[in-house]
Amino acid sequence: MPVSYDDELLSRGAQAVRALLERHGIPKHRHSAFVGEFFELSRAAAHQRVSKSTAWTLEELSALAEHFGETLAGVVATHPADGRAESRTGIAATLCVGDAKVACRIWLRPGNLPSPHDAFVGLRTGDDHVVMPVAAVPPAHALRVARLELDQSVPSAPRVAVLDATEKATAALRDYLRGAGMDAHSLGTLADLAQAAVDGGFAAYVIDWSVARSKTDALLSAIRAREMPPTVILLCDRRRTTAADIAELAQTMAQYKAQILEKPVQLPLLASVLQNSLGA
Repeated sequence: MPVSYDDELLSRGAQAVRALLERHGIPKHRHSAFVGEFFELSRAAAHQRVSKSTAWTLEELSALAEHFGETLAGVVATHPADGRAESRTGIAATLCVGDAKVACRIWLRPGNLPSPHDAFVGLRTGDDHVVMPVAAVPPAHALRVARLELDQSVPSAPRVAVLDATEKATAALRDYLRGAGMDAHSLGTLADLAQAAVDGGFAAYVIDWSVARSKTDALLSAIRAREMPPTVILLCDRRRTTAADIAELAQTMAQYKAQILEKPVQLPLLASVLQNSLGA
């Protein structure tokens, strides 16, 4: 049975949902449709859910996590925060779910004991507050939470789109960049890259030039048209590059401010170039 209180997970909830869907192979342009079908929402309402402008409840996140065989802790830890941010409203607290610890703000419901249907409650520890599953806190010490917001003060890892020549190579680049602290995402096809270029949302693109070559001008024009143009790194196999290719790459670098790295790419070098470009 859904809980009755009005917990809210704002933009970090939307980020966590998008990361969950992408982990399970649902491309970005399908996120709104999936959320709409799953929660039986209108197209407009579903779009609001994945565009940061509408709140997510813990119960909704739990339902999605269960559907994909993940835990709520794993979902909310997509954007972890170690500290607690002070706020002009609410109480600075830490949401503890499994091993995940996420900074948040809470508003308590005074004068009411927690309901049996509440999923999470507050607990005061000295001058601090934590939010935990209701079963983990003795009723006599539990504080009913009327509203909860995940902390917005800790910046998310930069989102990086990756498209290499093969699915295996793309996954290897993605996994390495994630290990280097970036929120890297695989793009399966040139069509996915084209959609990502239109939708935006990525701070950088790592693209195998041989895959995107036929659409280079259109793709890079769309990517660089952003108010804050993303970093673009093109991967090029020197062993298969002719003099004409080099001339074309030079023109691309000049026109679109793209960077070129030779394949087989040295992964530490790629990560370093991205980190320097993104300030990560």
